[in-house]
Amino acid sequence: MPDSSSNSTSSSNLSPKAPSPSSEQSPTEKLTVSPLMATLLLVVIGFGASQYITASQTTQRYPLHLEYQMMQQCMIGQFGMLAAGSFVENQSACVCALRKSTQQVAFNRYNINPDGFYQQIEKNLARCW
Repeated sequence: MPDSSSNSTSSSNLSPKAPSPSSEQSPTEKLTVSPLMATLLLVVIGFGASQYITASQTTQRYPLHLEYQMMQQCMIGQFGMLAAGSFVENQSACVCALRKSTQQVAFNRYNINPDGFYQQIEKNLARCW
């Protein structure tokens, strides 16, 4: 005759099992990111941030031919009265005014309003002289 204790054991083996903890995940476990994905995400964010910073801090330089033309105009006195000083003194004042003006007025603003840029050169020429 079969032992009743073995019968109860076999019936407990046939009962439905409770779901294992690995089959049901908590909300935080569903959002687990692999180290490779986290690294890749950080690299992409870092690259994007560096490009943004570089673009925002880098100013577009005026074209060389335009700087040369402005320098010539300054030297002949088109932007204001130059002193009757030497060529070198006038050249120094024009370089100073042009340098300050190109730092104060970005090239894209010059394209929109060249007259505003020339007014800035005149102001800076008075300061540099």
